[in-house]
Amino acid sequence: MQRFDGKHAFAGKGGAKADTALANMKTGAIYAAPAGVLGLIGPEAVTAAAIATAFDYEGDAVSYAMGLSKDKPNFTKSYATGVISGMFYPFAIGDATISGLTTAGKLAANTYNAGVSGVVTFGAAQ
Repeated sequence: MQRFDGKHAFAGKGGAKADTALANMKTGAIYAAPAGVLGLIGPEAVTAAAIATAFDYEGDAVSYAMGLSKDKPNFTKSYATGVISGMFYPFAIGDATISGLTTAGKLAANTYNAGVSGVVTFGAAQ
């Protein structure tokens, strides 16, 4: 029979499993909390974060494979970059707004959006 020792849910064989489960839950919370906040902003922010995460990770993988970087790809760093990008999604000018602009307006709006993306991505990657 297992006993409660005040520190672990159960001492003995189950104690190690409980410690592992707790560590996994803490790690999951670290990743789930920012995703939940992005969900409050909207599905577009979640999509922007997922795409930015994937692009950042893929860019790191390609740089590492080509020998341009000695650092292996890091999902946590890429995830942080994606979350920050998703948080700044509301600052971009939407497609519906851009479609109604003149050609000069479309150029200006897309230049602005590229600037927002560049600043966010550069800042998040540091």
